[in-house]
Amino acid sequence: MRTKRCLALLTFCVLLFVAGCGGSGKTVAPQGDAGGTKETAKGLVDPCALLTKAEAEAALGEQVKEPEFTDTKNPLGQKLCLYSPVSEKAKRFIQLSVVQNEGMGKSLRDQGYNVEQLYEETKNTLTDAKPVSGIGDEAFWGTNGLHVLKGNFYLNISVGNTSIPENLELAKGLAEKVVPRL
Repeated sequence: MRTKRCLALLTFCVLLFVAGCGGSGKTVAPQGDAGGTKETAKGLVDPCALLTKAEAEAALGEQVKEPEFTDTKNPLGQKLCLYSPVSEKAKRFIQLSVVQNEGMGKSLRDQGYNVEQLYEETKNTLTDAKPVSGIGDEAFWGTNGLHVLKGNFYLNISVGNTSIPENLELAKGLAEKVVPRL
């Protein structure tokens, strides 16, 4: 159990780190239309296929750079896609983080660990978690954005400072587009 809590905390820290600064391992996402689930070579969902660049620009109200895909290569199999505004003065961005049961490391799967446990542990770890109804199987708003549990997927939608109410509305609007595509 302690190992699982440590993994949940590790994932949370990775999410914060990646949201806060750039890192290596990023690649520009392939061009294409979102609207259907695109999968990576191992059959895992590519988060950059869940939202088009045009949808990201419409949501943020400004131009964004090409989406940047990151495979964290952590035991959870977490995949990220970052939509950064072109403007250096922008205060918001969009980052999609996807963890799915099939992408978790063998040792975690062998222990029966899954996205539902990760979601619950993350929710219980965060002191600012507030339930959000009508999204996925369950959702909450807290540190690092909108956390959504949907079937075998744990999705996190980060858009900037979580203490700004408009950012919750932005994340909910994005979830309406992204969650059905999982």
